[in-house]
Amino acid sequence: MRTLDRPAVLAHRAWRHGLHGDDNAGVLRIGLQDAPSGSAEHGLAVRTDDPRAGDDPELVRVLSVRGAPHVHRRADLPRVRSELRPRAPEDLRIWLGGHGPAFLAAGVDPLAVLDQAVSLLRERFPAAPQARKGELSGAISPDLPAPARPWCAGCGTEHVIENLFRLATLLAGLELDRSDRHLVFRPPRKPVTDPLPDGSLLRAFAGYAGPIREGDASAWLVSGALGGVPKPRGWTEIFAELAPVQLGGAEYRMDLSGFGDAPPPPPLVLLPPRDPYLLGHRAFLVPDREIAKRVWRPQVSPGVLVVDGEVAGTWRQRISGRSLYLHLTPFGRLRKGSRAAVGDQAELLAAVRGAGALHPAVVWEA
Repeated sequence: MRTLDRPAVLAHRAWRHGLHGDDNAGVLRIGLQDAPSGSAEHGLAVRTDDPRAGDDPELVRVLSVRGAPHVHRRADLPRVRSELRPRAPEDLRIWLGGHGPAFLAAGVDPLAVLDQAVSLLRERFPAAPQARKGELSGAISPDLPAPARPWCAGCGTEHVIENLFRLATLLAGLELDRSDRHLVFRPPRKPVTDPLPDGSLLRAFAGYAGPIREGDASAWLVSGALGGVPKPRGWTEIFAELAPVQLGGAEYRMDLSGFGDAPPPPPLVLLPPRDPYLLGHRAFLVPDREIAKRVWRPQVSPGVLVVDGEVAGTWRQRISGRSLYLHLTPFGRLRKGSRAAVGDQAELLAAVRGAGALHPAVVWEA
């Protein structure tokens, strides 16, 4: 077992993630989460040093991992759909969260109901070029079996289970309008194909998330606390292919291809909430548990300040008029020159958010 030191691992991780600004955004292989809307464009801009990198027409926003909005390359969508499609009822239970046990115990064929929801979405998509989530849900819910459309007190009606709907939109090939921060869907631009899963999505996760432990892939794919989560299909074999390493007295697995070739991490970058750089074993990324609670929030997480590869603070944004206010909270003292580097990153973010029409202002908070 190879023993690694933390600075070398962080340098490798920053290089693998393209944080030096000269990358072609290879992390699109696993997708960039786009919640809140615009996060993916920011993550792409950091990796390419191009505030308009997210305008590529071959990029598409869909509901993918955990049913959350992600930006992927359109050419990758068949693979993503194939990897995320449930192949057994237990796979679907994981998608459905708290609704899963009752749905599987209801006596219906859960995978057949999923296929029915997919077919209804394709058949009943309106003639208009786009449709809102409520419109689509209302169009398919009445024809689904009762276990798939429980009573929703918040909406005052029966409607399709939330994550069943989200998964069905992915499998139906529906895309999200990237200009609207709400869930507004468009029909697929290309025929929807469903190739056999080949494990490439999980392998990409292993490459970008390391160093990892065996349960980290499940944590990536499952939203919220859910007991009895099985390993993703094929994960045992993929995890076994990774090199065992020791880091800080703890054992992990890691893809070591190219290890040792990385330059030092960039001195400072601002990354959006839930950026792929934050994937993997959280106790490695942020060893302090109290600080980790501030990085990964149950609802809306902040962006992060990364200094020399380390998560060193959080940030939130506020737009008022033509100004973009960045409120930064460092976890400790920053070295000389860091504040100037934050100014450069703020300029990049303002260019992403406002296409040159916003002026950044940095607000430092304790």
